Amino acid sequence: MNLRAIIKNPGLYFDRLLQEVELRTGVRCSKPSEVWIKLTERCNCRCQMCDIWKLNRDAEGELSTQDWKNVLLGLCRWLGKRHIWFTGGEPFLRKDCVELIRYSSSLGLSIGVITNGVLLKPERMASLVKAGLKEYHVSIDSMTPEIHNRLRGISGAHRRATENVLALKEVLEKTGRNMKIVVKTIIMGHNAKEILPLLEWTEKNKFDEIKFQPLESNLESKDDHVWFNKSPLWPKGEEINEIVKIMDELIRKKEAGSNIIHNAPRELRNIREYFLDPVASYDKAKDHILNDIKHRQRCKSFVGWMEILSRGGLRMCRHMPPQGDIRTTSAREFWKNRPACWENMEQLCYKNDKSST
Repeated sequence: MNLRAIIKNPGLYFDRLLQEVELRTGVRCSKPSEVWIKLTERCNCRCQMCDIWKLNRDAEGELSTQDWKNVLLGLCRWLGKRHIWFTGGEPFLRKDCVELIRYSSSLGLSIGVITNGVLLKPERMASLVKAGLKEYHVSIDSMTPEIHNRLRGISGAHRRATENVLALKEVLEKTGRNMKIVVKTIIMGHNAKEILPLLEWTEKNKFDEIKFQPLESNLESKDDHVWFNKSPLWPKGEEINEIVKIMDELIRKKEAGSNIIHNAPRELRNIREYFLDPVASYDKAKDHILNDIKHRQRCKSFVGWMEILSRGGLRMCRHMPPQGDIRTTSAREFWKNRPACWENMEQLCYKNDKSST
């Protein structure tokens, strides 16, 4: 553990210590170290690898601006100056997204946003920087516009995403402000040959990081260990061999000091093995723990992870239905009395959902 990081944010590491105590003893003493806020579950893209946009077509029932401000104030009073993620759907479909980032910053919260990069035009990047955003994660899957547009389901997605993130970089350079820019890329059959050119583009433009994840079963889809047999995006034939070679090259570049920061060499090797045998690595890929040395025998979501949904739902894992409602129960009270999912996995854990297999 990095001593400098502990000194900089002692509260976070103390919370992680309490999480480990709760994990080992069952005594309710932890606080979540990761809080994800789905400002909306609507999306302007029609991504082939996601089902969220199919299930959420309107804003009816979404929390209001004031509702979200109350939530953020409550989180700050409970957790202190924590890093919180705004996601979706597409968070910038909310016209108050920048306002909520500005309000969060005024409280001392650190905000990261995960976006498809299409909506926030270059002329609005200055307002985003001024609002105090700390991390901007944008999804770009190819340097060939036609491939990215086809995967994201709308024309012009590649041009707008790349132009907007370059405009953001320019504003940061002019103002001297600090914001982490991360390009997020899903590795799949359709873009295998695009991975290395995309890495070169991020390094050429001096973005902070490129982060890779392998194709999974569609977000919000039913659990299915053999989903890849029906996926048009899963690599087939020579594409699998191509991905194996690319993963080996990414490992080499990672070890040589490229801007592949988040993905450890172990995770890149596990992604390579996942494409060779997706059934064996299914659970780890679905749980985003391909970086683990071995599969966790006990899920850690219940001690460290909380998500607040656009219509107020509260849960400790993206694979379970809401277990509370922020409109009637504070996040702190929900966490204190949250269901013991590790004791009731048959009802609450997707891995035990036999209906989809």
